[in-house]
Amino acid sequence: MFKFVIFSLLAISAITQAQQNPADAQATVLSNNFADDGAGNFLYNYETSNQIKADAKGLPKQVNDADGKPISIETQQGTYSFVAPDGQTYTVEWTADENGYQAKGAHIPVPPSK
Repeated sequence: MFKFVIFSLLAISAITQAQQNPADAQATVLSNNFADDGAGNFLYNYETSNQIKADAKGLPKQVNDADGKPISIETQQGTYSFVAPDGQTYTVEWTADENGYQAKGAHIPVPPSK
C-alpha cells in the first residue's frame, strides 16, 4: 500500500519536474493528510501552493485467484491534478484493482470500443 502511495507521489513529481515552472521551486505544501486504520483502509490527500492536488483511498477486497481460491487484494482509487506550463489544469481520475490500473481524464485518449 505504501509502495503505491510513494510511487504515485514520485510519478506526479516526475511529471511536474519534466515541465518545471521556476515558481515550482518555491512551492510549499498547503495541506497533507493521511489516515490508515491498520486493516488495509487508508485515505490521503495533499495540496501544494503551485496547484498540485491529489487524493486517494484504499480498501481491501476479497477476490478469487486464477485457481478460484479467495485472496485479499488492496483496491485504490483517487484523483490528481496539476497546472501545465500552458496554464491548462489537467485532472486524472484513477482506480487500481483486480482489473489493473485505469486512468481517465479529458486529455487521455480513449481506446476504440471492441
